[in-house]
Parts: sequence; structure tokens; C-alpha cells
Amino acid sequence: MSNQVPEGWTEAPLGKFVASSTAGEWGQEGNGDFNDIPVLRATNFTSSGIINYKKLAIRNIDEKKRDKKTLSYGDIVIE
Repeated sequence: MSNQVPEGWTEAPLGKFVASSTAGEWGQEGNGDFNDIPVLRATNFTSSGIINYKKLAIRNIDEKKRDKKTLSYGDIVIE
């Protein structure tokens, strides 16, 4: 892979191109109530860019915290 930037492109830190950045929410161990949800981890992302949904972590995350982290159409997730 070449380290050269293609003609017409700009090289800059990733943060310059994003509107906002939000850390994930890990919550507590799942306990069987309605706040238990499946959570993607770094281990769910394969080296080929595919998300493996087979081994999701179940975490207990309060509804208010979940609402703040809910993705909207067009959002981009970077791991």
C-alpha cells in the first residue's frame, strides 16, 4: 500500500472530518431485565471489515444512556 495521498485529496487528522465523536457505553453485566441489550465489541469486527454478530456481549444499560447512544440514519461508526 502506498503512503502517498492521491492528487486532489487533503491529508488531515480524522477529527477534522467528523461532526461529533462519542465514546461507547459498556454498562453492567446483563441481569435479565428490559435494560439488557446486545453490545458490539472490537472483537466483533473482523480484519476484513465484516461485523460478526454471533458472539455479542449482553450488557445492562439504562434506557436514558441508550437513548443518547442510539444511531441515526447516516451515522458512521468507527472502531
